[in-house]
Amino acid sequence: MSKLDTLFTFFLCFLPLYNEAGKVFYFLIHLVSDFTAAAARCLRYGGSLYLVYRPDRLETLFAALRGAKFAPKRMLFVQDAPEKAPSMVLCEARLGGGEGLSMLPTLILRESAQN
Repeated sequence: MSKLDTLFTFFLCFLPLYNEAGKVFYFLIHLVSDFTAAAARCLRYGGSLYLVYRPDRLETLFAALRGAKFAPKRMLFVQDAPEKAPSMVLCEARLGGGEGLSMLPTLILRESAQN
């Protein structure tokens, strides 16, 4: 394995992968841990990792981040409508970051599910 000449300041990853039937087609536990480990090798210390992930898999995400020496810094839940449960979470993590997570206000895409 070769060392990169330049380390990056940030990475962006969209992990909720679905097939046409709406089912996850890749086992997300392995994907997120593989991706966070790869991002840690490519980011400079203090670099940011931005992820779009499933809210029902947050423990998997946090475990993968901790395993790759990332600390979550900011999170935002996204809901289709106020009466719906969040469908995704946006997360910023910092390589080598300390404790302290800021929860941003929920982003609601539509006023109601009927619109």
